[in-house]
Amino acid sequence: MHSNIQRPAATAKLTALLLAVMLLFAGCAKPGNTNVSSESEGIVPSIEAPETQAADEETVAAFEELCNDLFLEIATSSTINLHYTLADPAAYGIEDYEVTLGSWEPADEEAEDDEDQAFYDELKSIDRAKLDSQNQITYDILLDYVETSLDNADLTLYQEPLTTTSGEHQTLPILMAEYAFYSEQDVQDYLALIQDFPAYFETILHYEQARADAGIFMSDHTVDTVISQCQDFLNDPENNIMRTTFADRIAVLELSEEQIADYTKQNDEAITNYAVPAYESLIQGLTALKNSADNLDEDVTGICSLPSGQEYYEYLLRSDVGTDKTPEELKDILNARMQKDAMGISLLYNDETTADMNDTSDLMTDPEEILVDLRNKALEEFPSVDGTNYDVKYVPTALEDSTSPAFYLVPPMDHSDDNVIYINGKQYPAGEAASDLYSTLAHEGYPGHLLQSVYFNRSNSTPIRHLLSCSGYVEGWATYVEFQSYLWEDCYSSATANLMSKNQEATLCLYGLMDIGVNYEGWTQEELASFLSDYFDFSDAELAEATQEIFDLLVGEPANYLNYIVGCLEWQALRDSVEQEKGSAFSALDFHEQALAIGPCPFYLLKNYIR
Repeated sequence: MHSNIQRPAATAKLTALLLAVMLLFAGCAKPGNTNVSSESEGIVPSIEAPETQAADEETVAAFEELCNDLFLEIATSSTINLHYTLADPAAYGIEDYEVTLGSWEPADEEAEDDEDQAFYDELKSIDRAKLDSQNQITYDILLDYVETSLDNADLTLYQEPLTTTSGEHQTLPILMAEYAFYSEQDVQDYLALIQDFPAYFETILHYEQARADAGIFMSDHTVDTVISQCQDFLNDPENNIMRTTFADRIAVLELSEEQIADYTKQNDEAITNYAVPAYESLIQGLTALKNSADNLDEDVTGICSLPSGQEYYEYLLRSDVGTDKTPEELKDILNARMQKDAMGISLLYNDETTADMNDTSDLMTDPEEILVDLRNKALEEFPSVDGTNYDVKYVPTALEDSTSPAFYLVPPMDHSDDNVIYINGKQYPAGEAASDLYSTLAHEGYPGHLLQSVYFNRSNSTPIRHLLSCSGYVEGWATYVEFQSYLWEDCYSSATANLMSKNQEATLCLYGLMDIGVNYEGWTQEELASFLSDYFDFSDAELAEATQEIFDLLVGEPANYLNYIVGCLEWQALRDSVEQEKGSAFSALDFHEQALAIGPCPFYLLKNYIR
């Protein structure tokens, strides 16, 4: 799977919706690879060209100035935002900025609404028809963001910074450990950011207190999970990821041995004196806030238990997943897809395919070799991104229990050819065969997140577009290509590859249905267990363990699994629709190039730009 990391800004709610995606995760359940029938599954994209006419230079200039102002506001709202957006801020006129991690302080909602409304009014004053086609797309995406924000202005406190799958407490150490040093100023900013840990976590606690006061704080079980994850950061301070990566990062700079030794000492002291106490304070603060979720039914802890929980879930479907389908419509779509996969599985499952799946002797085990193989095999249907560099790294042992199986680190827009993919060694021990390592690296690398990110970066130079994202587009793409990768792994027969693909897709459909059940319909753990028992022959102990684990995942990040499965089905349906329209003239390469060049946006907008 995968979720995105969004970093907050101490500005308007609009800004909070426009934050850069920095980490893209591969998760626990992965889907399969057959096309979606638009007629039977209910996702039916239309294909319409955007309006075109001669662009007016004055209108274009006014719109681009508005976009640039917004870009600067968001990019400088936190120094991590800035650093992961631009390797060279000065080239974009950014030379004087506050070094800060940002803030989660509960802002004055009325003032935020006023800022959103002011931006909306300014945007609407621009005549979209007088823009060139690329700016029209940007206009549409911005308008959709701000309208969605204004329509859901009363849900501000529902965003959770401490999710159990991709919370600030988990991602911040990784982002700091990968904080590249392009100049000595970067080292100084990095050290100042570590010193900002206590203040930043204090704003998170203030925000969580506001959530508690509003009756929407996390459940006690979720609090315990977050506290345990924070403790993981403290368990082995000498081998902290920010310490172990520092030497390699600073070695690229032309500094004297004395300077390097001094900065290394400052890094050690900053971690000891600021980062560690910040995590200890966060644990203490969360412990004090336990039992604040009095509004939650003791048996129902999904997001729907909160006063406007269902409304917030519907908001997530539009803002994050990028779909205009209702939860009820998505249930029908997922059920139909899962039944179709089940029929395919029953036809493909036999002793031969089972033996083939269980034979790991010919599986590739070197991630570097797998990525090369994937890149070469993807060239027939996917665009090339020649000249792209990437490093494959393993998650530090201390963070294995609280980190995803794999994730891709998005590089700055002006340094997009240097990429990093992290692998969790607990899930994929180095040198050992794993049946899904190949598909996981397809998801994270080629032709997944890495290719999508780099290709869009090379296709679109509009700065604000690199801060606008849609999890369903991004994760749906990576899942869509992951399914195709099963057919590329040479050690499996086509029947086995199709079986594995359909099985993964059915599994992810199942997770999508459970997500809707728990977070929208209010399933209890008993109801979730009953649902699972319809599909798996678990013992009582196994069922109890699986139910608790899945329930925690779904409650920890509502609608997350829908980014993968609904996003994937939207991609498949869009391709089906274009292929049906073009017939024999259809080119998968052309379709992929066009859709990737358009870039991340909701599917209900994307389908209007595919020609």
